[in-house]
Amino acid sequence: DEYISGDDPVVGAELAASFVTGALDENVMTNIKHFGNNEQETNRNAWSANPDANVNMEYYMKPFRAGVQAGAASIMCGYNKVNGEPACKSKELMQAAKKWSDAFFIVSDWGAIYPDAANGGAADYINAGVDVEMGAHDDANCISPDAPVTPYGGAGYCNKGDYMLADRMKAMLDSGAVTEARVDETVTRIIGALKTAGLLKPEVQAAFPKYTHLDYHSKWYGPLTQKDVRTQASRQVAQEVATKALVLLQNTGDVLPVSKDRKIAMYGCGAGEVHFHA
Repeated sequence: DEYISGDDPVVGAELAASFVTGALDENVMTNIKHFGNNEQETNRNAWSANPDANVNMEYYMKPFRAGVQAGAASIMCGYNKVNGEPACKSKELMQAAKKWSDAFFIVSDWGAIYPDAANGGAADYINAGVDVEMGAHDDANCISPDAPVTPYGGAGYCNKGDYMLADRMKAMLDSGAVTEARVDETVTRIIGALKTAGLLKPEVQAAFPKYTHLDYHSKWYGPLTQKDVRTQASRQVAQEVATKALVLLQNTGDVLPVSKDRKIAMYGCGAGEVHFHA
């Protein structure tokens, strides 16, 4: 979950590490996001978080660090700026994170490698610390040789990236803008993440479902298609999980259990989606 850590960095660090550990028990790679200081959605592509370095590392980065050190495969840099620099271009931020482990990589959010990466400008992002770019083009009507028309429309495989494709990487290597050692670092980190999750073991690979090439490149059809999890059955499961996960630290004033003659007020944009009431 993108919001697992909450406002308490110590509790957040414990939760992040536990989540990662649980996923690794099932040979599942995890990604922690959004790095760093992604504190609001409003104007998220332009606003800048300007934290003091000590406060940033001791408070905001603690859950990220705990997750990485527990074995997270990657962290995702976000859309916002940090001290005036796009998060995915902040060398100070990403190089600090890379000291935590050499077995994870940094991936951009979709489209968080901005247009200044054109014409070789992507080298600044790569040298700052980005290892993998996620592209900005994702469309239900997208058609390509890998993703032909389906009964549901286009397969939507437009997420090919923009600035770190093979031909552009070669050009940056040839010009010296990006070194071979930097590419080797990315490869080493990705292999390390796969190893941590046990995904290099033949017996683990053999137990995973088999997908076709097209299945990997679509979320509109095939076994990896988007699912509507808002069914009544899903809601019941969600309520059961939430109920069993509750931890009552102190029942001041005998607030619980809530009696039927008391009311609970719901605030925020999610209030209209509440499907059970106390």
